[in-house]
Amino acid sequence: MDEEIDKAGKKINMLLYANLEKMKKQGNREKIPYSDKQIEEITDMAKNSKNYRFKHHKNHWIKTMLNLSLEAATHFNDMDWEFIYFKNQYALLTSDNPFFIEPPKNYDPFRGVGILTPGALKIVAITSNMYLLMRSVKEKPVIMYGETDNEDIAKKLIFGLH
Repeated sequence: MDEEIDKAGKKINMLLYANLEKMKKQGNREKIPYSDKQIEEITDMAKNSKNYRFKHHKNHWIKTMLNLSLEAATHFNDMDWEFIYFKNQYALLTSDNPFFIEPPKNYDPFRGVGILTPGALKIVAITSNMYLLMRSVKEKPVIMYGETDNEDIAKKLIFGLH
């Protein structure tokens, strides 16, 4: 991604700043008193693109991830959630990547499977004996509130899954 940003930025620089006469006119139009030396340095920089690189600031990626997570949250909210609990303490393997997507039955293997694929199951290992199963988005989602008859699940959900 950074390579594409670098190439695009350098092309824009060439279009905007490589022409010496154009830079002088632009400075006069915007009432910016560029000296001849400053204009020469700017046009030289635009022409010699090997001397610099364009990069996104790290905050750009943080902002992008936050925006995407808010969008994903709306989709997750519309899915049918089910928490599955095992009595055996070590029934599940957990890893750095606990998210698993199971493709729907009779799904074309040449098509990609993602979070919003109709019929795909989203499985997230939460602890070594509990996982979250998310089913497809429903046209009319049903939201139910209530108590669980399994006290241990309720404690884990309320007190931080310890």
